[in-house]
Amino acid sequence: DRFEPGKWRHFLYTSQLAAALGIWPWCDVFKSGETGNMIVAVLSAGMVGTGDTMGKEAPENIRLAARADGVLVKPDRPMVPTDDTYLREARGAGGALTAWTCTDHGDRRTLYGFAFIPGKQHIGDADYPWEINPQALGIKSPAFAYDVIGKRGTSLAAGQPYTGVLEGQYSFVIIAPIGPSGIAFLGDADKITSTGKQRIADIRESAESLKVTLLTAPGESAVTLHGFAESAPTCQLADGKILPVQYDVATKHFTVTVTMAATGGEHVVTFRHASIRTARE
Repeated sequence: DRFEPGKWRHFLYTSQLAAALGIWPWCDVFKSGETGNMIVAVLSAGMVGTGDTMGKEAPENIRLAARADGVLVKPDRPMVPTDDTYLREARGAGGALTAWTCTDHGDRRTLYGFAFIPGKQHIGDADYPWEINPQALGIKSPAFAYDVIGKRGTSLAAGQPYTGVLEGQYSFVIIAPIGPSGIAFLGDADKITSTGKQRIADIRESAESLKVTLLTAPGESAVTLHGFAESAPTCQLADGKILPVQYDVATKHFTVTVTMAATGGEHVVTFRHASIRTARE
C-alpha cells in the first residue's frame, strides 16, 4: 500500500518473478511529484498510477512517463536486479542495489540502469559507489553513459563498466552504444524510457548515418532528442529540412528540437556525423 523507496527492493525482486511468468509488474500509487517512484514505476514496464489530490498533480513528471495521448513510453522488459546484485547480496555484502532494463531496436540496445541503497530513505552526506557493466547486459561496442540526475555523460570503451556515485537517494543512467555512425543516440530527452518504442519506433544505423523513426501523439508539436558525438552532427528531416543542433564541445553532448504538426504521426530524423559531411563536401 502506497509505493515509496522503502519498498523498491521488494518490488524489484518480485518483478523478477513476474517477468519470468510473463506478467507485467506494477506498483501501488504514489504522488506524481516523486520522481524516484516515477522512474521505478515506468521502468517496471507495467501500469503507472499516481494518487494525487485533485489540483496537486505534477504534470511535468507525468509527461516523463507518457505521451500526450496517455500512452506509456516504456522499456521492453521489466526492470530487475543485476546478476551482480544477487551475488553480492548472497555473500552478505552491502552497497547499492543495481537494477536494469532495456529497449532493443534490432541488435541495437539502450540500457537503463538504476541504483539505490536498500532501506535508506535519505543518504545524507555519505556517497556510495555503484557499477553497471554494459557488456554483461548486451552492449558489446563502445558506449556513452548519461547520468540523468547529474546531467553529465561518460564515454565507455568496449567492455568497460560504468562506475557512478550515489550522491542522493538514487542514481539513474541511460547507456547507448556508439555504433558505426560514431553517434550514441539517447532518445527523447523528456522521457524516462528515452528510446521506448512508443516514442522511437525504429533506429537504423550505418557508417554514414543514424536514422530514427519518431512517433508523436496528437497535441505534440515538438520533441527534444539528444545524444553524444565526437563533433556536432547534422540533423535532417525526411523532407530535407535541416534542424539546428545544440552541441557542447566540452561534454560532446548534443540536443535537437524536432518540430512538427500537432496532429501526431511518424517522422524520420537522420543524424550524420560531421566527418561524414566534411568528406562529402
